Amino acid sequence: MKTNKALIILTIIGWLNIGLFCSLYLMKIENVLIGLFRELTIIPSYLLGILSPTVLLLRLAYKLLFKIIDKKI
Repeated sequence: MKTNKALIILTIIGWLNIGLFCSLYLMKIENVLIGLFRELTIIPSYLLGILSPTVLLLRLAYKLLFKIIDKKI
């Protein structure tokens, strides 16, 4: 259960990072330091935001499959 919580937290952190830089862009707050951090963190944030929920869903499907198999036996 701890890994599920960790995956959920990683997903939220990734999307919050993307939201932060999008909101800074919409408010037209741009400087070199913000641009540097955006370039360094935006791709890993997208990967976290996409891969973490995928892994979480696969783990839940795996556990559900085993529960179904155990009930049939």
